[in-house]
Amino acid sequence: MRANPIFCLIPRGLLAGVIVLSVCGLAHGVTVGNNIVAPNSLAGAEGNTDLGYPFSVAGTMRYQQVYNASQFGAVPSGGELITQIAFRPDGIYGYGFTHTIGNIQIDLSTTAGAPGSLSLTFANNVGVNDKTVFNGALTLTSADTGPAGGPRNFDILIPLATPFFYNPAAGNLLMDIRNFSDGNSGGTIIPELDAAVGASSQMGRVWALDANATAALFPSWQDTVGMVTAFTVAPAPEPATWAVLGLGGFLVARRGRLSRG
Repeated sequence: MRANPIFCLIPRGLLAGVIVLSVCGLAHGVTVGNNIVAPNSLAGAEGNTDLGYPFSVAGTMRYQQVYNASQFGAVPSGGELITQIAFRPDGIYGYGFTHTIGNIQIDLSTTAGAPGSLSLTFANNVGVNDKTVFNGALTLTSADTGPAGGPRNFDILIPLATPFFYNPAAGNLLMDIRNFSDGNSGGTIIPELDAAVGASSQMGRVWALDANATAALFPSWQDTVGMVTAFTVAPAPEPATWAVLGLGGFLVARRGRLSRG
């Protein structure tokens, strides 16, 4: 096959430049992130309670936690991707650990549900943009470092297998966890995590002692308690980023095929 002279005349330097621009643009759009602590008031302070649910539980659990959209004021207009969730050990009852939860599913969605008024029926709280961001075995670990008495460092990390696009203007953020594994097996028992309770927490939860439950059994299983959480957010890739990346890949593949023709 005769090589197309147009493609043969593309300088190698130009191809290299396209590749570099593609990679740099993609990295800027996906991996560069900032942390947002919810509630904002506890970014540098210890919460007023502790919480073992939903990770440290005998049996299985369905657990939903809602975060007020007001806590995501640092997210630019239009929204960003949430790429990681992190927690920290309680300043008093926490300790270093490594523990593998055999099977857990974590979903995120935008919800009209609010702290202190979540429905006891789980499906009523889930938004239409519900997305499973993690599903499978999850190893949690902490070195339990930070100031004595707290707040400890956010080193209990859950990188999301699938990032979630969140726009605070569309509603509050719901984290929906189904822990299908006995939380007290799989390594060192997971300690109490830093948490907050009360209207000032800007968080709320509802839960059931069964990962497959469709509703909480009692009204008291819905309250304004929540784990203090750090979300890593990053800009969503712009269409131009994917276009440049695709162009770079096409030119490289095309030149390689023609050089062998």
